[in-house]
Amino acid sequence: RVYPYSLVVRETLAEVNYELERIPDDRERRKYIRDIEKDVFREYEDDVRKLTITQGRLLLKLIDRETRNTSFILIQQYRGNFSASFWQAVARIFGTNLKEEYDPAGEDALIERIVLDIEAGFL
Repeated sequence: RVYPYSLVVRETLAEVNYELERIPDDRERRKYIRDIEKDVFREYEDDVRKLTITQGRLLLKLIDRETRNTSFILIQQYRGNFSASFWQAVARIFGTNLKEEYDPAGEDALIERIVLDIEAGFL
């Protein structure tokens, strides 16, 4: 259920990074990021709010897999240290960690196998 969202995150970040390289002014970059954030929230907020805590944890791991950055780092890059720390505190209240990295050879081996099966068209 959450794997498609991780792909959306990967694609959206690629587009955002491409556009940010083309915007010379910091003020315009911040405005662009705010506009993209509003669009993404408008489109996906209802679906993401319906996720269970376990599904949310899995999504965070898959986002790390797809972007090669933890959710904490992504928030920090696009929204700043304060926002990243705030959301890390909220995540910790719910028993998760935005700084947790995806480990395809270790603890996340089963997830990796399932994702590879999905990508190969077996599932």
